[in-house]
Amino acid sequence: MPGMVNIDFKVGACVGRETDFSGLLTVCRVAAGIALPLVAGVLLGRRLGERYGHEPLFVAGGALLGLVSGFRQAVRLLLKK
Repeated sequence: MPGMVNIDFKVGACVGRETDFSGLLTVCRVAAGIALPLVAGVLLGRRLGERYGHEPLFVAGGALLGLVSGFRQAVRLLLKK
């Protein structure tokens, strides 16, 4: 048809180069692997502290256990690659 322009759209921002998001996915997994256990530990420590008293002690213990668990998970994930 006259007047029609054929535009060929390529997927991705860079034409001629493949984009690889595996590094970004690894970073997101490591960040989530550290953050989620930390938050869970703090929330669990807060609940236990409200129930049994000594809330700062339980929150600190939960945060410490969450950090240890998160970093352990992150190391396992990074060594797997």
